[in-house]
Amino acid sequence: MAQSFNIISTAVLEQDIDLISDKNGIAISRVAFLVKEHLKTPNSPYFAEEITLIFVRNGNARIRINLDEVLISKNTIVILTPNYIVEMLEYSEKLEADILLFQYDVVADLPLSNDIGKLGEIFNNSPRLVLNDEDFQEISDLHSVLAYHCSKQKLFKSEVTKNILYALCYMIVDFYQDKISSEIKAKNRPETLYKNFYSLLFIHYKEERSIKFYADKLNITPKYFSKIVKETSKKNASDLIDEMVIMGIKTALKCTNQSVQQISEEFNFPNASFFGTFFKRRTGITPLQYRNI
Repeated sequence: MAQSFNIISTAVLEQDIDLISDKNGIAISRVAFLVKEHLKTPNSPYFAEEITLIFVRNGNARIRINLDEVLISKNTIVILTPNYIVEMLEYSEKLEADILLFQYDVVADLPLSNDIGKLGEIFNNSPRLVLNDEDFQEISDLHSVLAYHCSKQKLFKSEVTKNILYALCYMIVDFYQDKISSEIKAKNRPETLYKNFYSLLFIHYKEERSIKFYADKLNITPKYFSKIVKETSKKNASDLIDEMVIMGIKTALKCTNQSVQQISEEFNFPNASFFGTFFKRRTGITPLQYRNI
């Protein structure tokens, strides 16, 4: 049973949220919305297909982006890049946000500087940006200008919206550089190894679940690998691997028409029975029960 609402994309969201789109592929919310009125499957994973910027205007929440739990509140910008998986763990009744979606292609033909060209790298290092009232208002004003021009029917509307988006991206990168560049530069070897592990996990989680595989890829021993992951994330490496696998399986169960057998094969399980046992041990329910929730 496919559940398209577990995909974060313009095509899906515009069925439920008042979005303004232009022919460049930019989509932006016309007005802020209450998350509780649009979150159809709490505690289920959502898969981002486009660059997605969420501007939190009120309330707070605890979310998981890929494997990392983060807290968000008023004046927070959440940035999701394609293939990110996000789960809403808990949120307040007053959680209110605006949203902006676009593809990298939208700004690909602009004369990007070195900083803006590192957009993906910056977002990957920290998908959450917390601003003060003044800086968030500055971003909000530009968001409103972009929404206004997306809705206009003018000859050069596409060029105008593209360049407003370009300015907004520059502004966000500038705020990032002020707030986290020193943290990124200060990363030590364990943190770098952990980040590299996560990158590998995102690529190989469907076919590899062994600690030895990831340790070998990082050219370190399994014992040292487990120690680094535990010290950096406060979780066991095996638990993190399983969490990533479970998130992927949940997405497949909710967002595709694949049978349990097909998903079992896609995730490299020896058989559907082993797959079902793995899933139930970690979630408390069977794959079919989860699909039908």
